[in-house]
Amino acid sequence: MPDPADKPAKSGVGDKTSQRCIGCGELYSSESAIKHENCNYTMAQFQAAAGPEPDRTIVYAESNVEKSNPQGDSSSAKRKVGEPNWPDEVKAAAKDPKNLLNQYILVAQIGKGGMGTVWKAFDRSLLRWVAIKFLTSVDGNEEGVARFKREAQLAGGLRHPNIAPIYEVGEARGQHFIAMEFIDGASMSNAQLPMKEILDIFVKVAQGIEAAHKKGVIHRDLKPQNIMLTSDNWPYVMDFGLAKALRGDSSLSVTGAVMGTPAYMPPEQAQGKLELIDHQSDVYSLGATMYAILSRKTPFQAETAMDILMKVCNEEPVPPRKHNPEIPSDIETIILKAMQKKKEDRYSSSQALADDLKRFIANEEIEATRPGFMTHIVRKAKRHKSAFVAGAVVLVAAIVVVAVVLPRGRKNDGNFGGGLSGEDEDARKLREKWQEDWQKMKLELGFREWKPGQNPKLAETAAAHLKEMPKLRNDAIDTLVIQWFQNEVEKARDAVDKVYQDSNAWTKNRDRVIQWQNWCDQLSILSGGYDLLKKPAESLGPIREEAAKISGFKGTFSLVVTVGPYADIELKLAGNAVPLSVEPATPFRMDGIPVGDYVLVLKHKDFGTFEVPLTRLEAGQTYVVTGTWQDKSFKFAKKK
Repeated sequence: MPDPADKPAKSGVGDKTSQRCIGCGELYSSESAIKHENCNYTMAQFQAAAGPEPDRTIVYAESNVEKSNPQGDSSSAKRKVGEPNWPDEVKAAAKDPKNLLNQYILVAQIGKGGMGTVWKAFDRSLLRWVAIKFLTSVDGNEEGVARFKREAQLAGGLRHPNIAPIYEVGEARGQHFIAMEFIDGASMSNAQLPMKEILDIFVKVAQGIEAAHKKGVIHRDLKPQNIMLTSDNWPYVMDFGLAKALRGDSSLSVTGAVMGTPAYMPPEQAQGKLELIDHQSDVYSLGATMYAILSRKTPFQAETAMDILMKVCNEEPVPPRKHNPEIPSDIETIILKAMQKKKEDRYSSSQALADDLKRFIANEEIEATRPGFMTHIVRKAKRHKSAFVAGAVVLVAAIVVVAVVLPRGRKNDGNFGGGLSGEDEDARKLREKWQEDWQKMKLELGFREWKPGQNPKLAETAAAHLKEMPKLRNDAIDTLVIQWFQNEVEKARDAVDKVYQDSNAWTKNRDRVIQWQNWCDQLSILSGGYDLLKKPAESLGPIREEAAKISGFKGTFSLVVTVGPYADIELKLAGNAVPLSVEPATPFRMDGIPVGDYVLVLKHKDFGTFEVPLTRLEAGQTYVVTGTWQDKSFKFAKKK
């Protein structure tokens, strides 16, 4: 921020004797002013108003530099004397005095939260984009102002490549503000990236949080919205508005106050036990953030915030793989360890969490382990004592019944060829022939052994065989057929999942995946001949869908939409709306969109609807849509 001493010094009659260029810092007199016009950052058209300026805001005015050639010399037409070297949108915003805040020019509001608003602004002193965060209201809110300033003090003392730096905290025109680095990107909540990239991002985020912890600062509000990704997917931890110093003044913390975002806060924070909040509380929130990004659902969901808090304190989260089977089991283990209710059961630090993620990425064995079966039983028993007692009574009764009844039933030694009670010799031969034929068929139908085109009618033949003479089958055969079917489906799931998680390998494995698709179709035909296989066959649908995505993949692109004012967004493919994984409004960024011919529909309640065709897209590219509603000059271009 420019110092008042840098304002133009004035003589007794008001003539300028010297002034300092706010851009480059050079002092120059009226005699050397013409020479100084060649400065890349000319401030000649910005004249500080005479008299005291309590908010030190520079007021925009027309240039008073005389044109050297009134007749219109060609060189003068090319360049206006005194015109600042700024982007066009900054020049336009600077014409409104309300957009001028000290050395900053407010260009567009880009966010709004509980404590304030965030603006994209231009620092005309250092010629860089910044983000300005304003405290919404200060009337009678001294504690809010103190917390706002403390955020800047705590975050401003942190230096790490993955923590957004704070440049300045100040006050102008009665508004408290923080100036910080402008991150040109979108929040982590909008991320749609390959698994490996997401895990790499969380390694960096965890290391950034570890750096904050070593400086004695805990975040207390980690969530996807507070992790920003640049256009090249570099993460920044943002918004230390609820940050707490592990040492020092704690007068701003109110005992019993629940502050933060319910779905991502640890039990000790949900219960308002602020004295228990420490670096391991951030470890929990990191785990909850990973849960939300990878499973595409928050760890706990309910109609009210209070209900969510109750679940955080009393319930275990649903294992994330139940929401998204693509999540590797080891990553699920890492997430659930980070989200343990008791701090001593979590990772000891954010760095320990990062280290385990790095082990997984390097195909090494992770250190995290899942709680054992008895651990789950004990936890449920503690939370639901009456239900546990009732269940125990039922279990004991069931054991007694089984012990009494089982000896009276038919003995089954588990032998595949075990005979039926009362089976005659002819029936036995027929059954054994049926089993022998089935053995040959199932070998050819195995996931690893099946070859397309080798026996086109194999699945139909096997289905008819399963329908044939069901009385020849016994319970042991039924069980083994179902088990074989489930095992083969699981092999297919593992193979497709492995390729699906690495989108870089999709093109290389396309032929194999097409074969797997056809195999899924064959097993679907097989299941039609055997009612007991219809339920297990439901698992084939998701596997085939994944395989179809891989085999039809032409690459992905990223789309960024920044139009003014705000716009609602709809993306259409072949006339149908495409589900969006991010908020359908500007500023908008979505990654990992499959290549195709789309139509982007922009909607505004005052300006109507406008369609932008998105065609001739190339894989791996980022495309940007910009423009304004006033003249509907929307442009679609590849980002260079």
